[in-house]
Amino acid sequence: MPCSRCGKAEAEVFFKQIVKSRVTELHLCGDCSASLDLLFGKAPSSAAPASCSACGRTWAEFQKYGLLGCPDCYDAFARPLEGVLRRVHGTSAPKQA
Repeated sequence: MPCSRCGKAEAEVFFKQIVKSRVTELHLCGDCSASLDLLFGKAPSSAAPASCSACGRTWAEFQKYGLLGCPDCYDAFARPLEGVLRRVHGTSAPKQA
């Protein structure tokens, strides 16, 4: 599937947003997704460790694939993940019961 933005390269990042039952989809190549800083952004080097001590997943791999490697990644990357959660969900705080 071609990139929704440039139309040239093959899409690697798929973004779907649902707001009040209205679905918006973007299919982006790596270059366009990086230039838009749409979902993951770049974490300052001091904000994230080089890798998760349990599985070895790096922040760069998370940015590229959008997947954490194990439950310990949530602790290892807590600071930069907080920013991602805010951008995606509007908050990083758990829902109050």
